[in-house]
Amino acid sequence: MIMTRLLKQILSATKQTPITSTEIRKMFHFKEVNGNPQERALITELIMDWGVPIGATSDGYFLIRTEEELEEYLAILDSRALNIMKRKEKVELNYDSWDGETSFTPPQRKLDISPPPRSPPILLSTI
Repeated sequence: MIMTRLLKQILSATKQTPITSTEIRKMFHFKEVNGNPQERALITELIMDWGVPIGATSDGYFLIRTEEELEEYLAILDSRALNIMKRKEKVELNYDSWDGETSFTPPQRKLDISPPPRSPPILLSTI
């Protein structure tokens, strides 16, 4: 019952008018929890078990209807996966080189505080 009700909502959701996690939470009277784990679990089940092509943006979830929407969403997933792999490798490297210290000096970052380049003056011709 829950999945068919959610599926009906997803089928009417578009990239321009997605269904939000808040709307899903309210629809099923879920408690508000950081990260929306219940809502994401339902969406994951629709994708993995029901075979529904669902995309997501920061605005919510939607049914992928076009090749363009599919390509855009796959690019987002690829980027997220790459960033996760980079983070995973860095954590492993940090662990392997960890000397057990518990106090840190943050790295110094150079901030570019120079003013932006000035545009050339606009010359007004006389009429």
